[in-house]
Amino acid sequence: MNVAAVLMEILRSAGVRYLFGNPGTTELPFLDALPDSGLEYVLGLQEATAVAAADGYAQAAGRVGVVNVHVAPGLANGLSILHNAARAKTPLVVTAGQQDTRFLMDAPILAADLVRMAEPFTKWSYELRRADEAPAALRRALKVALTPPTGPVFLALPMDLLRGVVTATLTAKGCTKVCAPALVAACKLSCVGAGKSCKRTCKKNGLAACRSGGTCDAGA
Repeated sequence: MNVAAVLMEILRSAGVRYLFGNPGTTELPFLDALPDSGLEYVLGLQEATAVAAADGYAQAAGRVGVVNVHVAPGLANGLSILHNAARAKTPLVVTAGQQDTRFLMDAPILAADLVRMAEPFTKWSYELRRADEAPAALRRALKVALTPPTGPVFLALPMDLLRGVVTATLTAKGCTKVCAPALVAACKLSCVGAGKSCKRTCKKNGLAACRSGGTCDAGA
């Protein structure tokens, strides 16, 4: 599978249902994998709208929100909402396309240091350097976003690396790693005022589903 398809599979396996965004040409390799992913794309008219929608969804649903924006201008448009998400401790994964890595030395139009732009408002910010590190990077992004205290993370996706071919599967163990912090966050929302027994039951049932190869619906 190419990197884009693997990333979509990881999101689906983590229980992600919606991908918010406002795409451009650099995001096309990522979106090419969308039709077979099982995810529903929610188009925003502008990046701030898309990030705000993902932020609101994550807070209302108690799930991680995932949004994809268009290189430096798109990320810049969404920074004010990313600031709000950081203050609200929203579990949010923000991704952005990046120009082809072979051309970055020539400072192509719309390219920038995306990691540096996002760092002040995120728990973790990273740009892929090789195709084979993409699966681990997305899993880490999900885990960091969902680990209390929850908060937004950022991942830059160079368009040429998304076409690379990698082999990666989400095992039950990997699923559990993604689920465990997610369940804590979800239980905080669903068990307010219900006592510790509610949280213990929620976490136990969710982890059981993860270990059996489930889709992490209990909290991701």
